[in-house]
This record gives sequence, structure tokens and C-alpha cells, in this order.
Amino acid sequence: MALIDVLRAAASPARAGFAANKPDGITSQSFPVQVRRIRQDVGKWREALDRAEAVFYPDRTNLYNIYADVVLDAHLSSVMQTRKISVLGKPFKLVDSLGKENPKLTKLLMRPWFRQACELAMDSKFWGHSLIEFDTPVDGQFHKATLIDRQLVFPEAGIVRTMPGLVSGTDYRNDPQYAPWILEVGGVRDLGLLLKASPYVIYKKNVVSAWADFTEMFGMPYRAVSGDMDAAQIAAAEKMMAQMGQAAYGIFSGSEMKVDFIAPSTGNDKIYDGFIARVNGEMSKLVLGQTMTTDDGSSQSQANVHERVADAYTRDDATWLSEWVNESLLPFLLLHGYPLAGYEFRFDDNETLGKTEMFAIVKGMLEQGLKVSPKYLTETFGVELEAEPAAGAEAGTGEGAAESQGPPPILGYHIEEGVVSRNEARARLSLPEEDDSEAKAQQKLKGQLSVLQAATTAGLPLPVALKMAGLTDVVGELPEPVPPGKPQGLPAFPTRQARPNPAQQPQE
Repeated sequence: MALIDVLRAAASPARAGFAANKPDGITSQSFPVQVRRIRQDVGKWREALDRAEAVFYPDRTNLYNIYADVVLDAHLSSVMQTRKISVLGKPFKLVDSLGKENPKLTKLLMRPWFRQACELAMDSKFWGHSLIEFDTPVDGQFHKATLIDRQLVFPEAGIVRTMPGLVSGTDYRNDPQYAPWILEVGGVRDLGLLLKASPYVIYKKNVVSAWADFTEMFGMPYRAVSGDMDAAQIAAAEKMMAQMGQAAYGIFSGSEMKVDFIAPSTGNDKIYDGFIARVNGEMSKLVLGQTMTTDDGSSQSQANVHERVADAYTRDDATWLSEWVNESLLPFLLLHGYPLAGYEFRFDDNETLGKTEMFAIVKGMLEQGLKVSPKYLTETFGVELEAEPAAGAEAGTGEGAAESQGPPPILGYHIEEGVVSRNEARARLSLPEEDDSEAKAQQKLKGQLSVLQAATTAGLPLPVALKMAGLTDVVGELPEPVPPGKPQGLPAFPTRQARPNPAQQPQE
């Protein structure tokens, strides 16, 4: 074995046989847990909350059963996923102390297990706590991160139980067999955002159920058969009504037999619809801080405000996740042989522009006479650039050939040679100069107007702004601004001369 292999094995517990000694999962001795899918109400939620907040023996089992039922709500599940993917979809990088990215180490974390770990970490914001177990590394790298069933975890005591409700189990924080393979995310007493969302979802489920009953009963006209009928006729009428569809019907004995279709009153469904919309709005505010990124809005200005709130939530979540990765996950990976010492996890917040936007920027740079590297253009747009051949280099050198071909394009030669001026490019191609004085004057005036606008926006007086922009020769000298409070158009009064002091007069 080479010296470098010996050093690597000594510095890497995973490669030094540590992974080979990894025991089975910490839940290998636990019994499977069945989620109790029962009808929930606010009373059960309050009882489960009291049990989870108990001082001496807290138990989250019933509360997590409610959570498991609550997250089935379509709107709540959508806003939760929206908040998570806003962070998990951001590009990231590993940088050294100078802020320089290491692409190889960044690629080392671009694996499914890393996204699984980050997603489970984000879930702790909703559930309050997540206990993540990593599998045995293969070739020194992890391949899977698994969530330990929350009903088996007793975070207040730091144990994993064999069954929910027990007070004993495996110490996942200090047990030398399991502790090196487990990461804990979330607060010990934190119950997550689902605690606040649960009452809304419970109310919503009840209202939706009542709305379904209302629709079934009053959604279509019901039928009434009335008339003077004997038993046989009543039985025949009932059979006929049963075979005519699913709408409700009634048979009433009367003097004249007839069939009526009675339409229900309209407008009552708005009560249910309005209540559900309000509940969805409250859940959107709870998870996302606003509503208009998921629901319809009333104006563009309000939408901009809501979008800024959503961006603030995303930035805060990104900061939180970065801190967790740097403070917990990277030291954990160092323990298992990942060469990440001295590196830091960061999200790449640089704005990513499309090719259309990049082309507009490059075009503006060329119009301003700036140089653009052909290599950059090739890498950005995938187009190979070549210098235009000199006049007469290919299809003849005669005057007629030059006239038939016409002047070659200037743009390609301009980019390839890095010539600043258009006339310089034309001179190199033995072409006559063009009168560009008007274009230069317009470009100069445009720049002067930009300076004038910036100066006046900053609150400078107009004469000063004109001097800064170099436009005094165009506009002319303006009178100096009158100081505030001094009236205009009044004659100048003569100054009063001081009277001589008699005491200072010479004595005769």
C-alpha cells in the first residue's frame, strides 16, 4: 500500500473499516407503526397538544397521527412543497476561505442523498423535528438518507423506541454504534408549523364534507309524485322514480296524480366556498407569508409586494439551511472521510440570464465600442466565429471581383480583431471611411442627458446639473438660483450709515 493510501485510510474512518462495522439501522429492533386514520376534530387536536407539551412525559404520537392526516390536504401540501422547492432548487457551491469555488467538491454533493437530507431538514420546519439516518458508504460515498419514523423518536429524551409510547429505547445521541450515522434536525420541544395548520385543515374537512352533503341533496331538482293512488299505483310510481335517476323523490297521496320537479334555492353554496377560500388563505399566510403567489390577486402592485415577501421567506430558509449544512452536515461528512476541510457551503445567488438577455448585453457592449472575446461568444452562444478574409483574398483580386462581392461584413472582423472604431475596421479592410460624426454626436448627447437626469434626480440645481453634463453651451448660461426667502423684483435699499459717536469726536 502506498503512503498516500495509508494516510487516507488513517484520516478517513469510512475507508479505514468504520463503515464495515456499521450495524443495522437503529429501527431494526422496532415494530412497524401504523398511522391511525380516524376522523379528527379540534377536541382531539387539543388533547394531543396537551399530551405533546407535557412536562414530565411528553408524547407526540397522537399529534403526529393528526399531522399525517392534515398533510393530505391538497392546498397545504402544495404550499409546503412550494416553500421547500424554492430553496432546494437553488444552485449551490462549495468555496474555500477566499470564496473560490471547488467544482469537484461541489459535484461530490450533487447526489440524491444530499437532496434527501436537505429535504428532510426542511421538513423539520413543518413537523418540528427530523432524525436522519445515513446508509453504509460505498466507495467512500453515501447513497441514501432515511427518515426515522417520528412516532418512534422521543426527542426530549434522545431515544428511539421500539414502539410508540414507551419511555425506554436506544440513545441515538450517545450510543457509539448509532450516533456516528445519525443527524438530528429541529428543536427538542418544537412542534412545527403543522401545529398551527391542523385546526384550519380539520375545519376545512368538515365544511367540505357538509358541502358534499348539500350538493348531493340540493345539487339537482328533486321530484314529487302526488295524486289519488292505491297501493299498486304507489309501488309503480316509486319504481318509476327510482329508475329515473339519482335525484331525490317523494310520493304523496292526493286528489290528482301529477309529477313536479322542484328546484332548490341557489346561493347557499357561497357560504361553503367562502369559508374554504378563507381557510386556504390563512394556510398560505402561515407557510408562505402571503397569498398571491398561489392564489389570484387584484393588482400588479399587490402582486409585487407579495412576491417580495415570498423572496424574503426563501432567503431566510436558504440562510437557515446553509447554517445547518455548515454546522452539522459538513462536520458529519468529514467524520466519514469526505475531503471538505476548510470549505463552506453556499447557495449561488448569482442571477442566471438566458441567451436572449445575454445577447442584448453583448450587443450593447459592441455598440459602445467595447471589446468582446470571441472565446466568450463561442462558449456562451455556441457559435464558432472566424475572421473575415481580406478583400481579394479568395475570389479574385480585380476591381470587378471586389465590386461583385461587395464590401465584406464589418462585424465579424470587428469582434475577431478587437478593433474599437468602425472606421478602423474599414481601414484594415481597405475600405473608405464613413461619416459617423452625426452618430457620435447623438451618442455624446445621449450620455450628457443621462448625466443631467442623474444629477437632477439627486436634487442638484439645474445650472449645476447642466455644467456637470457639459450642456451649458447648448442651453446657455442660466441665472443663479435665488436663495430661499429673498423676494424677487424689489429695489435694492441703500444701506444705513452709522452715526458718529460724540465721545469719539476730537475736542476743539
